[in-house]
Amino acid sequence: ILLFSGANKITVSNVEIVRVDLAFSIDNVTEVNINNVKIMEPTAITDVPKGAFRIRNMYQSSIENVTIDGNGMEGILFNIYQNLVDVLISNITATDINDLHLFHADSTSNVKNLVVNNSTFEMKKVSTQRSRFLGKGSIALFENNTFVNTGVQFSSLFNIGTNTSISLNANKYSGFTKLTNSNNSLN
Repeated sequence: ILLFSGANKITVSNVEIVRVDLAFSIDNVTEVNINNVKIMEPTAITDVPKGAFRIRNMYQSSIENVTIDGNGMEGILFNIYQNLVDVLISNITATDINDLHLFHADSTSNVKNLVVNNSTFEMKKVSTQRSRFLGKGSIALFENNTFVNTGVQFSSLFNIGTNTSISLNANKYSGFTKLTNSNNSLN
């Protein structure tokens, strides 16, 4: 696990993370850039499922060019707590995801100007909506991404809360009837 707490103006690049239950724990950071990272052979070390990124209070930062092997991973790929402001998540390739949440921002979260683009998420099982943005006033753009479900077709991927502005533009998907069942998103 790579832990960042109170970090400012740092870059993490060209890292391979193997056999952990959580790759990154990020708390109260500004201008942190994570790029060219591989997360491989995830494992459940503790009884609490974790995932790839646990993010709390991240500002003016980026996560780019990350490859995630989801086989055996539990929890949430991108778990968002409290504030996520002016963040770019780009060129993510996540494969072999088995019934994980891709993005989760609960009702207490404050997501502003999140951009997720040029990424591919391949799931082999989906039993519930896998991307949730429930914080009032949340603003995010998902653009030019590919979402693939190779398992049984599921109704939708995104659960978008009321009073949010989650834009879904030029995304490709298969294995879902539609990307979202919410009228709050801008498709």
